[in-house]
Amino acid sequence: MRTFFNVADLSLPVMVEHVGAEWQQGVIIRYQGFPHFHWLQSQTGTGAFWVRDKRYELAPGMGILIAPGVPHRYEPIGNEPWHVRFATFQGSLVDDLQKQMVNSEFVLIEARDAPVYERLHETLLTRLGHEPADDLAISAAAYQLLLCLTRHQKQTIDQHQPDFQQYVGPAIAYMQEHLAEDISISQLAAMLSVSTQYLNRVFNRLVQQTPSEYLTQIRISHAKKLLVSQKYLKINVVAEQSGYADPAYFGKVFKKQTGVSPLNYRHWQT
Repeated sequence: MRTFFNVADLSLPVMVEHVGAEWQQGVIIRYQGFPHFHWLQSQTGTGAFWVRDKRYELAPGMGILIAPGVPHRYEPIGNEPWHVRFATFQGSLVDDLQKQMVNSEFVLIEARDAPVYERLHETLLTRLGHEPADDLAISAAAYQLLLCLTRHQKQTIDQHQPDFQQYVGPAIAYMQEHLAEDISISQLAAMLSVSTQYLNRVFNRLVQQTPSEYLTQIRISHAKKLLVSQKYLKINVVAEQSGYADPAYFGKVFKKQTGVSPLNYRHWQT
């Protein structure tokens, strides 16, 4: 078993906090999710992984990258011990990578792709094992692994499809850049010279979400980051910076999305 904990140097744009291999995994339940990107890959045995109410079985080689703040749980199944690779990531560039993910809930990795991630993870472990530790080399290895994982998710969506390039991609880019502003989906559709109904249809078809659902998702995700990274920031300021002028309404939306109030989320995650 090779493990490193509390590694992170927060001055670097990408860093791992916890990382390891040959770890015998037990039962983990995170009702409010984890505050950072968390990657887990089966080595031996099989585990069950729930993202909200969706269940996936992770046979050897299969893995999953779960985004910050997404409720999940996992546990071994069967009689054989479940051994895994894992890594958690944080840093300013990590936030940018999350914005690039069309569906920021999770990325599922199939066993056929395991060798790529095993190699990158082994490089990371090797650099962590050097004495003295080279933080820049560790950060570079962590960035390469996380970038490869997030790009894997993007490959599952045909971004060369004309409707994505003409409507969905520009709409996503606009929402991510202006999430703190008052965004009207009808006005956004008008900017793209398409009806609101059509924009809703192509979003549902290509992203499995409506534009409004996507906007809410990235706003609440942004709010979660502010609550954890800036723990003295007042809730009304978090609401405003996340696109909600009314803190009470922000609280209702946040609790509907996460199951807890913003204050409780901050308390449990920090």
